[in-house]
Amino acid sequence: MSLDRQSLRLGKQVDMAWFAQKATIGKKSEKKGPPHTKRILRIGIIGPRNEPSSETHRAQISQVLYHVFENLKAALTEPTEGELNCDCPVLRLVTALVSNAEKLAAEIACGHEDSPGLGFDLQCPLPFIFVEAEQMSEDTSATLQNLLDRATRVFNFDYSPNSSASRAAGYRAAGETVVCQSDILIAVRGSNAEADGSVAHLVDIAIDRCVPVIEFAPSEEALTVRNDGQVTVLPRPSQPVATEALLQQFVREQMDRYFSVDMSSKSAMAHSNEYAVNNVTASVYYSERVREFTLLGGFWKLFRDVIGSPLLSWPLLFLLLPITGWTRFRVRTPQEIREDFAKSPALPSDVSRIVDDVVARHYAWADHLARYYVNLYRSVSVLCFGLAVLAVVFALAAIALGWAEADHPMHHHEVWWVIAEFVTLLVIIALVYTAERGRWHQKYLSYRLMAEQFRCFRYLACLNRPLPLAIVRRIAAERGAWVWQHYRSVVAEVGLIPGRADQERAVKCARLLKLITSDQENSARGVKKWMQGEVAYHYDVAKNLEVLDHRLHIFEWAAFVVALVACSVHLSFHAPVLVFLAAVCPAFAAAIAGLRSQGEYKSVILNSHAMVERYSRLSNYRLASSERPTADHIAHALDELAEIMLTQALDWNVIFQVRPVRLP
Repeated sequence: MSLDRQSLRLGKQVDMAWFAQKATIGKKSEKKGPPHTKRILRIGIIGPRNEPSSETHRAQISQVLYHVFENLKAALTEPTEGELNCDCPVLRLVTALVSNAEKLAAEIACGHEDSPGLGFDLQCPLPFIFVEAEQMSEDTSATLQNLLDRATRVFNFDYSPNSSASRAAGYRAAGETVVCQSDILIAVRGSNAEADGSVAHLVDIAIDRCVPVIEFAPSEEALTVRNDGQVTVLPRPSQPVATEALLQQFVREQMDRYFSVDMSSKSAMAHSNEYAVNNVTASVYYSERVREFTLLGGFWKLFRDVIGSPLLSWPLLFLLLPITGWTRFRVRTPQEIREDFAKSPALPSDVSRIVDDVVARHYAWADHLARYYVNLYRSVSVLCFGLAVLAVVFALAAIALGWAEADHPMHHHEVWWVIAEFVTLLVIIALVYTAERGRWHQKYLSYRLMAEQFRCFRYLACLNRPLPLAIVRRIAAERGAWVWQHYRSVVAEVGLIPGRADQERAVKCARLLKLITSDQENSARGVKKWMQGEVAYHYDVAKNLEVLDHRLHIFEWAAFVVALVACSVHLSFHAPVLVFLAAVCPAFAAAIAGLRSQGEYKSVILNSHAMVERYSRLSNYRLASSERPTADHIAHALDELAEIMLTQALDWNVIFQVRPVRLP
């Protein structure tokens, strides 16, 4: 059954007119602003395997699950305040169907032969390929096959059910996938420690990954809700009045968390540092528009190209500057980025059909806005330090020219130098105020982190891998918590990638990883420079910044040498120009030092060299260690790749979050 048909079965409580109106508005606004994520809520269900299932046991579980599902459905179909998602809502159940509780939940949510269910979409990561006739009874086989026929996506891990170790690994992999594909996890505990062990392990993983958990045991008279480090005990549905209010409060909190346009503003204000208070929220992101040209943003590119280019090319560079200079003030549009994205290293075809269209839309906007704001941020820094030196020049120009002398014929024009200095200082203040008011610094960091998450997800989706746990913890602790929620919404829109984690897909993924981590440009496939191997990219970044930083360092020393010479000459010979040089040159050197510190060139160079080493190690050891890699082997390589890519983005956040635009 298609997602559209499933969403239409959500019940009479859906205000379809409201969602249709929002969808119309969304389609019109998407042409100008970033695309909105779909309103999808993923419910994971886990339960103890080999747990006996009596009629009483099934009735107890059914009562709780039906009650929870009904509250979730009612909350999802009720429009959230400030919510901008435009599509009809979809409730999705994610389960591995390995326990009686999971199969029962799937029957309640998605229906079976005797009941239409509650209209949930069903997606199933299975621990291995079930061979029904050999591994289960006829009734169990028929029930499982009926549920799998209703599933919209099925992903099989390639573990063998014939070995106890392999079977345990399959159950563990499928359970962890359920957790990572969930926005809310429902855990049914077992009646003994052995049955309860795997469930407790998965609950711990969910808590580590910031997934709210509703857990209960059929024999207990309470539900336990674990969310954001807090534990709440709710009465069982046998006490409907008390349960209804508390459960609905929890569910609405999750709706605000995932779908509210300002879902991170409260958490941002809860932190005491200045960077959290100025945090960029989802409403700010959705109000962005295409920025094809930037008047200020091109100055950084001009500065970088002039100072960082080879000395012999300077005459040609200055000759062509009037002709080609305008290109530095242009920003790549989302459409252009999407076109280049299509030329990036190709995923396996069955994965690309599902992933690339969704990820490309969101990545293109995040990358476009990150480029725009980083150029503004860097350009304003260059302009402020340059204008500060110019203000010193204007302050001392009258002395250097002799206009300060009362008998000089231009003495009455000295005021114009004062006015020029005053205007220059006003421009500096205006630039810094505009940068702080527009939050260029925070936007650049948030949008770049968002783009890198989408780029990582594109590769992780090959085997339905989640972001590494260490990265999830760091992102959740960063200022841009809404970036994490936005990423989860996009992952939910893509959903579970169907297929099988077998040798064939592992070989395809290995080829992709080798291409990504190579240091050669794959010109035959049209991979552009900004999309070529990560090693080559970081090597170029380090090389170009080393040239730029080295030349600025030379200019810094040269300015002090000139000032020293001017002071030495001034001891035996008095001239206004010597006073001018002795004052302006140290100011020029200080501006260069401030610009190098603001840009953190040394830190970025060291970081890029470290990235080159890590990518090379991944390519040379992890990917070259086996000619026919297994899915487990490639899964570890994908995790390492994602950790490398996002560690770099998070390290840049740490480096630059304390470097907002400031007065020089």
